[in-house]
Amino acid sequence: MRVRCHLIALTLATIAITQAAPPRLDAISPPGGQAGTTNLVKSYGGIGAWPVEVWCNNPGIKFAPTKTRYQYALSIGKDVKPGPYLVRIHNYQGVSRTTIFVVGGGKEIEEKEPNGNFAEANSLTNFPIVINGRLEKTGDTDFFKLKLKKGQTIYANVDGYSLGALIDPFIHLYDPDGYDIAVASDTHNIDPFLKHTVDKDGTYSLQVFAIDHKATVDVSFSGRSDAVYRLTVSIDDKRHPGLPFKAKTKEAKEKKDNIQEIKLPATVDGTIAKFNERDRYKFAAKKGDNIFIRVDSHKLHYPLDPVLVVNRPDGRLLRETDDTKPTRDPEYYLKVSQDGDYSVEIFDRFRNGREDFRYRLSVAKPPPAFEVSIDKDVYELNAGKSVDLKLTLKPTFGYKEQLKAILSKLPEGVSLEAGEIKGSDKSATLKLKADAKAKNASIPVQIHLEETGESKRRHAVTKTFITADSRGDYLLNQTDWLWLRVIEAKKEEKKKEEKKDAKK
Repeated sequence: MRVRCHLIALTLATIAITQAAPPRLDAISPPGGQAGTTNLVKSYGGIGAWPVEVWCNNPGIKFAPTKTRYQYALSIGKDVKPGPYLVRIHNYQGVSRTTIFVVGGGKEIEEKEPNGNFAEANSLTNFPIVINGRLEKTGDTDFFKLKLKKGQTIYANVDGYSLGALIDPFIHLYDPDGYDIAVASDTHNIDPFLKHTVDKDGTYSLQVFAIDHKATVDVSFSGRSDAVYRLTVSIDDKRHPGLPFKAKTKEAKEKKDNIQEIKLPATVDGTIAKFNERDRYKFAAKKGDNIFIRVDSHKLHYPLDPVLVVNRPDGRLLRETDDTKPTRDPEYYLKVSQDGDYSVEIFDRFRNGREDFRYRLSVAKPPPAFEVSIDKDVYELNAGKSVDLKLTLKPTFGYKEQLKAILSKLPEGVSLEAGEIKGSDKSATLKLKADAKAKNASIPVQIHLEETGESKRRHAVTKTFITADSRGDYLLNQTDWLWLRVIEAKKEEKKKEEKKDAKK
């Protein structure tokens, strides 16, 4: 009886391992590091079999699993360019989703616990500096202190939501007497950016905390094991990475009639600096012209919520447009029905105005354009079976090219079935097929649609990370790195398939 119980337990354990969920990668801590350095990092999320294999879309960033579960020896090559990169873990049980890891070009440190109040605040020196932190449990808050002189300007920003963490972070600045003198919350997304000029010498304190994303009725300080963040702090540094992009074109100057004439194609930078201010531009167009009008502000990380108004040559309203999801920036495709001078107006949705309410207006006759996305970024394919890859095509401005699909590489025994694709269509389906003898494989793949005409131009197939729950940009909004996992057939199934092939 005892032997039988042991056999049952062993069988159940075997089934549990076989059917175990794929590894989960919710975050890496610290979530970043400096080029040319090494470190020990930890992953958060469920992992079955250990060790796992780690993939990064930059081969210069290596994560080597140690003997300790969830721990990796990190090595960042000195030639790796600063920026965000994608990481996955995988094993025979499956593959994780991607998470973001950031490589910095300057000094980086890790927060030291405890630092949950003024007395325990971590000291910051030698700016600019990046602090890698984690709000590890409910109620957690992190304090940092630094010395400032009268007239100095402190810049600070947090990347938390931007990394994919489910938090809505805040920054508070306290003066030497402990008074809360500045607070920062949402920007182009829900991560904060703080800029403040101090009026006296002394030791100031920065506090970082967060509430949950998505928002709940509970507004207490949020914390969880995977709530990682990067706090960047600089002093009197106008190159601070949290600052919005700098304008690349000259600011348009108003004329006496309060309207600026522009010639196509035109790109103009402007500012809605005052309450209820409207900037107006006009351009000549001829019947039959197709003109694309776009205002970028949210995309450039400015706080303006722009509204675009397009008027006919006689001054009558043609179109008023606001957000073009997933951004708060408006655009309009004008099909010109009569000759004349058309005008556009730009203002803030709530009629506010500030010196940092900047925008970029683009008006041009657009060339045909094409984008293609995919419904998933991980596909599993069983030997002897097939799987459909569903593509969403976005042809604009008269795009009509014929296309064919090209994969970067495929495991032995796996083939792609795809006919010619019409670029003017709205969707297409590719089919991956594995023969009965296909072996286990777990690899990154890229798909491109190549134009069959003379240009041979290629369009990368991408998977977006933006969803209905997103509250603005992440550090990476999409990827063209997909994942294919091939599962070989069991011995019995292989024999059946081989018999079928022999009869054919």
